[in-house]
Amino acid sequence: MDIEASLRRAGGVLRSAVEREARAAFPRGGAGGRMGRAVAAWTARGGLRRGLLTAAVGRGMGRGEEEWMPAAVAVELVHAASLLHDDWIDGGTVRRGEAALWTRLGGAAATVAGDALLCRALAVAEGCGEGAALLRAAAETCRGEWKQDVGEEGDFGAEKTGALFGFAAGAGAGGAGKERAALERWGRRIGTAYQALDDWRDWGRVGERPGFPRRAAGVGVRVREWVWVYGEVAWGEGMADQDDRFSAHQNPSVAPVPKNRD
Repeated sequence: MDIEASLRRAGGVLRSAVEREARAAFPRGGAGGRMGRAVAAWTARGGLRRGLLTAAVGRGMGRGEEEWMPAAVAVELVHAASLLHDDWIDGGTVRRGEAALWTRLGGAAATVAGDALLCRALAVAEGCGEGAALLRAAAETCRGEWKQDVGEEGDFGAEKTGALFGFAAGAGAGGAGKERAALERWGRRIGTAYQALDDWRDWGRVGERPGFPRRAAGVGVRVREWVWVYGEVAWGEGMADQDDRFSAHQNPSVAPVPKNRD
């Protein structure tokens, strides 16, 4: 089975697991049950990029589905919780091509739903030995969002988005040591590039607006090549020692992503 077909299968299993665990965060009956069903269905409709990164690394490292799946589910639940909170804070009315959940459930209910997903994520992660690592990544995500909201200088994308991608890649490998540390750095860079591309979409094309983020020009336009790397799960010779050059090592047409020097 090639990597694309393998990840499609993993994605189907992951989607079902995410919906099941999201549903478990809420009461079964009454108003809580109705909200739980709505939130769980919405959570499972996401792109699952972080969880699929965990799956890709886990499968590439020869780990069984039962070893990496809980961490993949947990990181998706944290991401969904952050979106529920983010839409309410920012007043965003559309998410995933439909009305944002807070517009249907109310701001207070959406906030509590996000809290419930976060608690469930930590419980799932704790059960597979990844609780402390996920908690650190979630805390860093909050710091990045706070920096963005208050206009603090710095590369908030590496925290706001990179932290969970870093966790996702590292948790796919499991354990500890140099290999996991290298994968976490690699995943963080994928997440930072993804955030830069998202900035690019928000701001428009390069050069069209004077405030266009330089990070997006330098990194975001390379996100497709980075996705090629993590989609292939190319565990390259020397990656643990040379992760800065991993992308170019695996695909000579891809130049190393420059470090943000803003």
